[in-house]
Amino acid sequence: MYHYLSVPPPDADIYRLDLSVTPDTFEAQMKYLASAGYHPIRISDLTDYLLNGTQLPSKPIVLTFDDGYRDNYENALPVLKKYKFPATFFIIAQFIDDQKPGYMTWDQVEDLAIEGMEIGSHTLDHIDLRGKSRSVQASEIAGSKAMIESRIGTPVESFCYPSGQYDAQTISILRSTGYLAATTEIQGMYQSSNDTYQLRRIRVRGSYSAADLAYWIKYFTQSGK
Repeated sequence: MYHYLSVPPPDADIYRLDLSVTPDTFEAQMKYLASAGYHPIRISDLTDYLLNGTQLPSKPIVLTFDDGYRDNYENALPVLKKYKFPATFFIIAQFIDDQKPGYMTWDQVEDLAIEGMEIGSHTLDHIDLRGKSRSVQASEIAGSKAMIESRIGTPVESFCYPSGQYDAQTISILRSTGYLAATTEIQGMYQSSNDTYQLRRIRVRGSYSAADLAYWIKYFTQSGK
């Protein structure tokens, strides 16, 4: 689970520092994955395997990018293309539509899709969904899906909970609106066909080197979590 792919600004607070992986570190991490024989896939590929048994490559791993920051397009995409790694980008649809500073444009989002990246939804406005009315949740969930699909012309079947917050109603709405899977902030790598709406991930912190990433992948693989 990645967020910012850039050097944090001098006045960055602890949250920005934690969420910022520098381009050089990201390159080193992708080089490690390639040398260790990992084969990145998209969330949609994982979902297809969990629900339909579609074959995956050896040592599959999913790379996800939350929020739709412009630096993902500028700094992550070139490296992913270099290693021929697909990934899933979860965008905040209204932020893109409003051309909010620091976020990608629709042209850049479409370019990601053309390059083979999956575009998933991170809601319209990145609100905490937990405890919200059904109408509010449905607007954020269905509205973002419709906006992305109308803009780039590819189906949106993967979702990411803002700040990892959701409830049973959220999952119900995801099912009814055509999403097949959703990612959480629950730390881990174990995934189940019975629980595609609570997929686990490893948060890649700004302080993590390639060796740190290797450690956590090994840790969760061996622990079965």
